[in-house]
Amino acid sequence: YLDRCGDVQSACLVAVCTFPSQLLDTDTQVQEWVTSYRSLLNSWHMWNHRARVDIALSTRSPGAKPVQQVFVSCNFCGKSVSAYMQASSLSRGQLARLGTTSNRLKMTSCPNCRKPQPRCAVCLVNMGTPACYDGTTSRAPANSPHLSPFSSWYTWCQTCRHGGHASHITQWFREHSECPVTACSCRCLSLDTSSKMSSLASVA
Repeated sequence: YLDRCGDVQSACLVAVCTFPSQLLDTDTQVQEWVTSYRSLLNSWHMWNHRARVDIALSTRSPGAKPVQQVFVSCNFCGKSVSAYMQASSLSRGQLARLGTTSNRLKMTSCPNCRKPQPRCAVCLVNMGTPACYDGTTSRAPANSPHLSPFSSWYTWCQTCRHGGHASHITQWFREHSECPVTACSCRCLSLDTSSKMSSLASVA
């Protein structure tokens, strides 16, 4: 049917609503239908409809954990540079070698290809990923107090993709309206919905 009509929507919805969860999780052809349909909805900016498909999928296979959708990736190899995400795939010996004196994972280069991470647009220091948990455990409890301060986290503009330490970016936009990167005219702060709401609240 799909080859004849090209109707990936019907194929995906029939699969999601009627196929057993085991088939949804293991059949590569079915997964390709779902991925194609989700990509199609994303390209049409129909995110609410895409979310409904995701919810339907998660209810059919409740054990499946959704994949993280936003992360800092290496400019060279494209893999995640998050120390916390990498920690689950490293052995204790590797974690010990990567840990600093405070037993935190702070990698200033990609764990996969060893190329340097992006630089903070303000201080120009290569970014580390200190926003992770104690390196001695691969999983952290939900109420763990060991998360590093937000000021040292990496933040970036979803439009121009430039960013840096949260504290530096916040300080920059207290005095400027344009992106801190030379020759980039993006008005990052004006695109931020939360900043618009806070400015409206302060006027009111």
